[in-house]
Amino acid sequence: MDRSWIKTPRISEDYQKGVEDFLQFVQQNASVLAAKYFYPSVKCVNGRRQSLNDIRSHLICEGFSPPYQNWIWHGELPHMSTTLTLRRLM
Repeated sequence: MDRSWIKTPRISEDYQKGVEDFLQFVQQNASVLAAKYFYPSVKCVNGRRQSLNDIRSHLICEGFSPPYQNWIWHGELPHMSTTLTLRRLM
């Protein structure tokens, strides 16, 4: 999944669509506890759980934590970068 939207202005269509895509990914892959998920806003950095609507609001108001590129708290398996893998194959 493209994550370039994380660094775009929060008022842009790309950012808004990226947030919605992230929330869809979360619903499909993340573990849920009482209808709440960890959220990667700049302020909380996966330290708390919130509802999807609250996560949406926080990500739009506060921004997405840029270092959080491998979404391990949201169901994505840790993996090696594609670039590193390609270099080893050459």
